[in-house]
Amino acid sequence: MSDELTTEEAEIEFVEIYATHNFLEAQILEDLFTDQGIQTLARKIEVAPMPTNVGSFGEHRLGVPEEKVVAAVKLIEQAIADGAVTRGEGELLV
Repeated sequence: MSDELTTEEAEIEFVEIYATHNFLEAQILEDLFTDQGIQTLARKIEVAPMPTNVGSFGEHRLGVPEEKVVAAVKLIEQAIADGAVTRGEGELLV
């Protein structure tokens, strides 16, 4: 799988909907979206080598096409209710 976007993917407006410091949680949600036919843009935000805080290192953000936001949020809420994703581990951004 290539990290480069196709021309079609580059024209899609992605909305970041979820942020977490837990890589496995981000991967679970990304797989769930893919299984439901929702394209996902995963982005990792890393801190500088000399962090000024002592918190978690790096944040994983998930984005979906604008027209899929409502469906993706419902999937996240269901994943939390089912225990696949830990409540409070991540944060909805929408």
